[in-house]
Amino acid sequence: MAKRKRAAAEPVEGRLAQGHAQRIDSVMKDLLHSCQYDWHDGWEEQGEYMNDICREIAEWLRDIWGVLEAGEGLHQVQECIVYCAQTVEEMSNAHSRAGFDDHQIDVFITNEADEVIYEASEHIGNTLTWFYKELIVMDVARGKGRLTTTILADLKRFKKVQNVFSLLQEPDEHWTPEMHAAAEELIRKEQNVPCGN
Repeated sequence: MAKRKRAAAEPVEGRLAQGHAQRIDSVMKDLLHSCQYDWHDGWEEQGEYMNDICREIAEWLRDIWGVLEAGEGLHQVQECIVYCAQTVEEMSNAHSRAGFDDHQIDVFITNEADEVIYEASEHIGNTLTWFYKELIVMDVARGKGRLTTTILADLKRFKKVQNVFSLLQEPDEHWTPEMHAAAEELIRKEQNVPCGN
């Protein structure tokens, strides 16, 4: 089996990182080591590592939501989401005997009024798709679309374009009128977006 090496993730700094990236990196290192040296017998441990990483991502997303909801620091939010998406991609490519594609985790995100705006038991990749939808809508609504081009590049890179644009068709209850208008604008422009999946 070829040696697996932890890919150099894009740097994530600032208050949004709050140790999340370091904890994810530490567990990812253990996961990749187990997949390389104990692939057959270490499958239960590998499953635990993946679960720990997914729980850390879910916790991080709750922290990130507070910044996204305020409509500030969208570039930093994007960096954190890219990091999480890279991590999910890396877990999927780790070829763990425990399997990752069917791995589900409970995720809930609340707004500043402590109301649940997102709750699901699903693959963490689906949660990131929802989060990307929220990010691109918020960017167009409050950030004047400054990051839209790079967000679309992220969606193409992580094969989330079609899924995000499908989710745009289903507005969330917490959306403001500006967010509704932003989603409609994005949907109108959809035919000009290169899919990449």
